[in-house]
Amino acid sequence: ARSCLSTGNNARIKRVLEDLRAGKPVTLAFLGGSITQGAGAVPEQEKCYARLTFEAIRDQYSSAPDQVNYIKAGVGGTPSQLALNRYDSTKSVPTHWI
Repeated sequence: ARSCLSTGNNARIKRVLEDLRAGKPVTLAFLGGSITQGAGAVPEQEKCYARLTFEAIRDQYSSAPDQVNYIKAGVGGTPSQLALNRYDSTKSVPTHWI
């Protein structure tokens, strides 16, 4: 039997990469719970997966690293419904959510 693999729609990530390569201002935002917040990372703010992923994307793809901004909206112990409030509060900022 063969398995079926769906690559989904990667248009949004392609657009982000194009903006990064073009040097356009980009804000990468990470929404989640305790892992996004940095639980278990030492030091929490610098070694959480959100920060490390942001830095890797910025360093690998951006032609203007000073134009790439970071939002970490992870709050430990909160359900997804509350994460929606954090998302709603940033709608006015052009943001690429991860």
